[in-house]
Amino acid sequence: MYLDGYTLEVLVNNRPLQEYHEPVGTNPTTTGTSYALVGPSLIKHECPEDIYVAVPEVGARFSVRFSTRMASCSTPIMGEIFLDGKNDYTNTNISDPIIPAIRDGFWNESRDKMAYFKFSRSMWSNPKPHNNASNKNKDPKENRGGLGAVSLYFYRGKYQIQSVVSKKFSLEQTAVPEHKSNKGIEISISFDPEPAEAPPNLKNKVATMARMENEPIAVLHIHYRPIPWMIVHGLITSNRIPRNLLRRFDVASEQHAVQKYIPSTLNPVKQEVINQEIEVIDLTSMSHKRKLNLEIIEILSSDDEGPPQKIVKTEQ
Repeated sequence: MYLDGYTLEVLVNNRPLQEYHEPVGTNPTTTGTSYALVGPSLIKHECPEDIYVAVPEVGARFSVRFSTRMASCSTPIMGEIFLDGKNDYTNTNISDPIIPAIRDGFWNESRDKMAYFKFSRSMWSNPKPHNNASNKNKDPKENRGGLGAVSLYFYRGKYQIQSVVSKKFSLEQTAVPEHKSNKGIEISISFDPEPAEAPPNLKNKVATMARMENEPIAVLHIHYRPIPWMIVHGLITSNRIPRNLLRRFDVASEQHAVQKYIPSTLNPVKQEVINQEIEVIDLTSMSHKRKLNLEIIEILSSDDEGPPQKIVKTEQ
């Protein structure tokens, strides 16, 4: 994703996932609109599109790559990642406009384990009753990112040594409330913790940079969804599934997954079109071998006078 000099990508096996675009508001999302503050007057420019990626497979680890051409050694930028609305209260310093930053995990609360990012099947929970009083008292700074989204918040930074107050947090997988607006979030993000050695400043609760302002200068969101959801909503057509997703999508096992995303109010004509599209992707009848028609030319020499004979055979 690119917006006004800011970039955000989701990588699996060190390769960025293909992105798909649709006008903002076409489908409900759990985040606000991506935007950047541009020009000397810092005018807010909102992205006119929502950006999606298709999750290649459940259980795949991934990383997040981001950059900005606004960064330099004298004007560093701080990047803060939110996955399904969670983060580890650390920032990534960006001081080079060319070399991107990459994060593949969050530090746990005690800073002795790295919890690697992974796509997992969603855990569902009962929706909580709407409480206006609690929403009013909630710190708006905590409302970052959202379910089904990888979010990056960019801040202008300055070099400053300061102590950091420890905060309690958990990196458990976020449960998805059962609600019609969350119907497509069949996959969410979990974390694989492994022992790791944290940088000295992180272990000593010391920060080397601070934000110049509390509000970000850019916010980018990438929404991730299962392949069937992407097909039903027209972001991926059945005859144009990317090669890296094709080998993982088998209609024999995913047909029901596709059908459950189709609205019950869909008219019969549209329903038939979708069913036809689904049938095109039947990989069970595909073979990795390709048949080639080869012309084999044999030149036969002769003891008799005259030109050699040429015989053409066709084989498969």
